[in-house]
Amino acid sequence: MTEYEFDLFVTTQSDRLFGFCYKIMGNADDAKDALQDVFSILWQKRDTLHEIHNLAAFVTTMARNKCIDQLRSRQTKLKQQGLMDEISEADSSFDESTEERMGLIQLALKTLPAQQQQVLLMRDFQGMEYAAIAQELQMSQDNVRMTLSRVRKRIKEIIVATNNLKTQI
Repeated sequence: MTEYEFDLFVTTQSDRLFGFCYKIMGNADDAKDALQDVFSILWQKRDTLHEIHNLAAFVTTMARNKCIDQLRSRQTKLKQQGLMDEISEADSSFDESTEERMGLIQLALKTLPAQQQQVLLMRDFQGMEYAAIAQELQMSQDNVRMTLSRVRKRIKEIIVATNNLKTQI
């Protein structure tokens, strides 16, 4: 498949596949991430795509499987939240402002989709490399970096908004 053919296929199928992923995931960001991973895998396998008889059906199946994988990863949400509780309770030497920041981070994490929580916890708390996170979550490394950036930005926004609210009171 040439680059032009690939671009044409992505252009014609992306809206349909986004809607499909959104119905499964229930979240636009998660649907976009899943779809980005699917197209990334397709791009890597573009030389063998001519062997597939019904490419649209094949990509739909890939998208469904990617969404299911992401939904399964949400099941680890309870484990991750337990990890955050352990981290905040483990060190009693936190001063009050540090405890307050940890509370804000925990609050921010609860508002994030499960996959974004996983990426943050795996990278910042478990110290995992981007490649290992990408492999475990079946994402591209670029997608891991983008997700981590989104998560950090969201946490920062929540902390800034909370601090602004406190100064107004």
